[in-house]
Amino acid sequence: MAALFVLTKKYRHDSIMLCDISRGIILKAGWKMSYTSSPMTEAMYYILLALMNPNHGYQLMAAIEQVSNGRIKMGPGTLYGVLTRLQKDEMIVILNDDGRRKTYAITEDGRTALNVEYKRLKDMIQDGVILEERS
Repeated sequence: MAALFVLTKKYRHDSIMLCDISRGIILKAGWKMSYTSSPMTEAMYYILLALMNPNHGYQLMAAIEQVSNGRIKMGPGTLYGVLTRLQKDEMIVILNDDGRRKTYAITEDGRTALNVEYKRLKDMIQDGVILEERS
């Protein structure tokens, strides 16, 4: 698995945000590095994917089910827990809060993280081609 450097905005004073050290690729400059090799959770991935179009909680649950082709049915406990974490990590923002519902949107940092995770998942699928060769 590729090792990635990832960080949040609070470390803005250093040089790199996302860097795939196995390939020597700088994905975004202008941010401090902190090392992580842990992949994004499935819930985080699908929430960010569904937030390519801003949504509020109830719509977001339906959008997640839609983008996952019915495979993922996320409950409110999981959804709001992950939304809180993504907001803290500045991957999403609240666009509107009318007191009754909040509308969430993905940030540029969230898009970058989502694209990195998408590439990681595609690489894993490609690596698994050996399974088809042995059939």
